[in-house]
Amino acid sequence: MFGRKYGLLSLAAAALLATGCAHGNTARAADEADEPEAMLQVSNQNWSDMNVYLVRGGSKQRLGTVGSNMTGRFKLPRHIFTSTEPLQLLADPIGSARTYTSPPLLVSPGQTVEWRLENNVALSSYFIR
Repeated sequence: MFGRKYGLLSLAAAALLATGCAHGNTARAADEADEPEAMLQVSNQNWSDMNVYLVRGGSKQRLGTVGSNMTGRFKLPRHIFTSTEPLQLLADPIGSARTYTSPPLLVSPGQTVEWRLENNVALSSYFIR
């Protein structure tokens, strides 16, 4: 019984400590919530399902998969706005070694990138609105 009492007391102290640590991030979270999101809309007209990646500075981040003749929408991560370096989009067809990389793009918060992937991916197009 003695151990159980101190166990509950330690659990309560840990919970109190965790809520105290979380308090300092509320201002930053509120600022991020006010900033509009950037979106990517991918219209996949290719016969293959596509894995879609965000590429910047030699690193890539997977955004998701868009099925053949389907449209997918993805939120672009907020960290892309911390640099003025342009980003690129990469489409990786499932079951194929041929990938397609977009030209460099400059995207701002609140904008939407519409990317249309054609069956011949070299003819793919995009626009930013």
